[in-house]
Amino acid sequence: MSGIPWTPINCIWLGFALFQTFGFIIIYHTKEDQFPQLKSLLKSLSALGKSRTTPHRFDVPKHFFTHFYIIASVWNGFVFIKILFGDRNSDIINLFQLPSGSGRSGGDLYTLVMAVSMIWFHVVRRLYECYCVSVFSPGGSMSPVIYAWGCFYYVILTVTIFAESLPADDLSWHFKHVLTTQQVLGTCVYLVGVLVQHHSIDALAQLRKENPNDTGNRHLLPFGGLFAYVSNPHYLGELLIYSGVWIVIGRQSKSFALVMFYLVITHMHLAKSSHLWYQKNFPCMPKERKALLPFVW
Repeated sequence: MSGIPWTPINCIWLGFALFQTFGFIIIYHTKEDQFPQLKSLLKSLSALGKSRTTPHRFDVPKHFFTHFYIIASVWNGFVFIKILFGDRNSDIINLFQLPSGSGRSGGDLYTLVMAVSMIWFHVVRRLYECYCVSVFSPGGSMSPVIYAWGCFYYVILTVTIFAESLPADDLSWHFKHVLTTQQVLGTCVYLVGVLVQHHSIDALAQLRKENPNDTGNRHLLPFGGLFAYVSNPHYLGELLIYSGVWIVIGRQSKSFALVMFYLVITHMHLAKSSHLWYQKNFPCMPKERKALLPFVW
């Protein structure tokens, strides 16, 4: 983590990542009868959807995920337009500029615009999927803590991408090559992630649409595609999407390493919880199916 500027936002990423790591160890790597109250608290804070077996009074419906992507689409669109077409010295944008000597990376405007547009496309696509593809369980819920964090998450995510490059007016366009090798690789990884995630979300939705008698709170076991290898290919797709952005932005946002630390441990947490739920409720689930990474974990 050498060279990462220790800003308040980066401290938030690290804090959440360490909290998730702590929760993962306590819940999945301690004896079943150890720390029962702590495990219950950690599960109540992190579990959502089908894995949230004990709803609480102040829970939020899972379909409120849509709110995350509405906020994210508006914010990322604003940032994209400001950086590309508008006043790049906007007070709102430069509010997040790092203090002098705090690890500003500089870079080029082309890379910054590319990374921000990748995130913007991702959240707009997820908004479309929430409205037009996904079939949410009426009983699916999440804690208000997850909901509040989700509304805030995409704002600081984009700030993390561009903060080290500010002031943006100091950046220049570099068109020596249309795309560098790094940008081509990152884009390919990103597009594979988009395809994997969309196919998986569509497969889960079709499973409910094809079984109209099961559109209540019951969940069905998915098969086909990457579901033959892992229980949660949509989480794998999400990690590939962000890995692609990380490859593209490179050292222009050293802070993005903290985002990836947080995302990897969080999706391991979610995937493990979901995988164990499938194993418990579907004894027929193929034993060779992994939680997140095919053939590995």
